[in-house]
Amino acid sequence: MFNTTMYQQQPMLIQISEDQLHQHYPMKERKDNTVNYMKREVAHNTQNGAHHYQHGRSNGKKHNQWSNNYKNIRILSGFGSQPQAQETLSMRPPSRESQTDSSTEDLNDLTSKGLKRLHELNGSHPHVIHSYTLSQPLPHYQPQRSHSPHQGYQPHKRRHQMAKFGSPPHARRNKHPTVGPVNYQQVPDRYLARSKLVEVRETPEQLITGSKWDQLSSAIWTKFINNQQTTNDYVNKMTLFKHLYSHIKVCLRYSVFVVGSTFNGFGTSSSDLDLCLVIRNQQLLDLRADAIHHLINTLQLFSRINYTGTEFQKLELIEAKVPLLKFHHSLGVDVDVNCNNSVGIRNTHLLHCYSMADWRVKPLVLVVKLWAQYHEINDAKNMTISSYSLALMVIHFLQYGTQPAVLPCLQLDFPQKFRHDQEIHDINMLETLELRASSNTQTLGELLLQFFHYYNNFNYGEDAISVRLGSTLPIERCRRFPSPKNEPRAWTYLCIEEPFDHTNTARSVYDQEKFEHIRKVFAVSYQRLHDTLSLDSIFHLRVA
Repeated sequence: MFNTTMYQQQPMLIQISEDQLHQHYPMKERKDNTVNYMKREVAHNTQNGAHHYQHGRSNGKKHNQWSNNYKNIRILSGFGSQPQAQETLSMRPPSRESQTDSSTEDLNDLTSKGLKRLHELNGSHPHVIHSYTLSQPLPHYQPQRSHSPHQGYQPHKRRHQMAKFGSPPHARRNKHPTVGPVNYQQVPDRYLARSKLVEVRETPEQLITGSKWDQLSSAIWTKFINNQQTTNDYVNKMTLFKHLYSHIKVCLRYSVFVVGSTFNGFGTSSSDLDLCLVIRNQQLLDLRADAIHHLINTLQLFSRINYTGTEFQKLELIEAKVPLLKFHHSLGVDVDVNCNNSVGIRNTHLLHCYSMADWRVKPLVLVVKLWAQYHEINDAKNMTISSYSLALMVIHFLQYGTQPAVLPCLQLDFPQKFRHDQEIHDINMLETLELRASSNTQTLGELLLQFFHYYNNFNYGEDAISVRLGSTLPIERCRRFPSPKNEPRAWTYLCIEEPFDHTNTARSVYDQEKFEHIRKVFAVSYQRLHDTLSLDSIFHLRVA
């Protein structure tokens, strides 16, 4: 039972157990000012609850006497058994008129009666106890997408009544309530659960058709099977991801996504593990400096958890135009970490859906990638084509260079699933779309030869490749596209539109000599494959 003289002579002490905190105070934003946020919540609920104690829960009249006389609340803000210094939270200062002895006595009398009556009916109020302590430090919570409903809160404007001490309206309206500690292993475990779907084991019936293309098609399939990302490779990478994910979420509270070929369906046994950190509430105008700051935090974290000294090897922060944190893990995995590259998350989701659309997509992309690596034209650092651009080239060909089309245009058929402004955390990275089977029955060998023929005769001087529209676009139109990251001077020799931010993914090919060499490799490979129908012919001699 409350001693009503506490309100007259000394501050009230509020206690919230950890379970009650989770149950009655769902918080949408848990930053470094956790204690200050809690003090604001406690002050509000204490004031509002005591108001209803005095006047009864069914009384809808506006009574401000409590607000005018309630001076402050002092909270013991301590973690563990040793409470720290007391901190005072100032509330609305009482008016001079309300500080008379008579009004204080009336207030104490009303409070005593209200508390006594409510304790008889319901026992102690679940929100108000005597002091504030925590048995252990608060768990870290995942940041929510919306701002706290208590920012700019004004206590005197709150008029709701808590029927049978139910949760206040803001908690009932919360679409994403935080109840108890977040299970940080949920996302990695979901990724691990799909490991059996990563490796292709069964040979499709359509591979052999009894035509002249059977030998070439079988060679393509065999090369794909021997070089694809295996189940063990994927499990190894996802196990490492789970380890890194838990540390980053708990210690830094960053969101972490797997991006790139490990997850988009076009990975090989030698593919790196690419991770993307997503940090909300960016304050700096210089996004590059902001990314470097967060990557330094991540580097320091990895250094602290490098217990054996050999777990994280060759930790290196590359402060390029797009900052990158690189290291080699003792599990035998090379890891690249970038920051706030949301486009990489979106196109990983898009390419994953394309890889599942037709059984011929994965082997064609992987064989083209291996072919480009063999001829040393698959290195953006060396002014040649990136693996991502090669995948877009194959997908565009299967959309626009075949009749009928092998692949649909997913961004036209599913505009709501592939919006450029879609909330990142709402993207289902494991999504499988229900698509109508293509009426195209061409074999793998026939499609590979046609791929080289298509790009050997492509009009690079006027047309740009567009997977977003499933067609080509005039280069001049791409240069003028109003996108924050689009640079007109980046559209030079090889032009491939990024499906989401409309930049040129092949902007690394800016040297004319390199571009002419790439065209020569396409031409020679087409001629060799056309003459021999043998896959070895394009992996036998490098084009000078």
